[in-house]
Amino acid sequence: MTSLAALPKTRLEDLPIPQDAKPQATWPESMLEMAAHIGPYATLQLVDQFGGKELYVPLAAAGWHVANLIGWVKAQKLCQIYGRERLPIPVARTAIFHAKRQPIIAAVRSRKMSLTEGAHILRTSRTYLSGLVNADRQGKGDAPLPEFSPRRRHHVGQMEMFPGEAEEGQ
Repeated sequence: MTSLAALPKTRLEDLPIPQDAKPQATWPESMLEMAAHIGPYATLQLVDQFGGKELYVPLAAAGWHVANLIGWVKAQKLCQIYGRERLPIPVARTAIFHAKRQPIIAAVRSRKMSLTEGAHILRTSRTYLSGLVNADRQGKGDAPLPEFSPRRRHHVGQMEMFPGEAEEGQ
């Protein structure tokens, strides 16, 4: 176990997003859509870095600063889907908080970290953290990624408002 003396500067905000993060049922639809294309980890990275802003998506990822954050392949995927659009990135503080606290809860659960140390990092009470650790929530709350067509912005299950017009215009 680590000592509390080594933790005074450790804050939840400073912790990395775990690469095995999963989408949650509380995520906004726009985050679930992005996660369906580029994965939950890259989506959380975008939200953590650009939350609350509109992100202009170019037609190609070459030279786009987002490629440095999420990787060229995923950035190119965003360019194919959202190219020439302003993509609003949700703030989603709860999603970021939930993802970053999961390794702490897991470390306390597996006794690699004490309850006191975990509560200190999460800036919460030992009682609240104990409730999180003891609750058997593994796998619960994880939202399955919806299926989104790579060329359409809306959900594939969405009903067409004007079904005859799309075929007539082609």
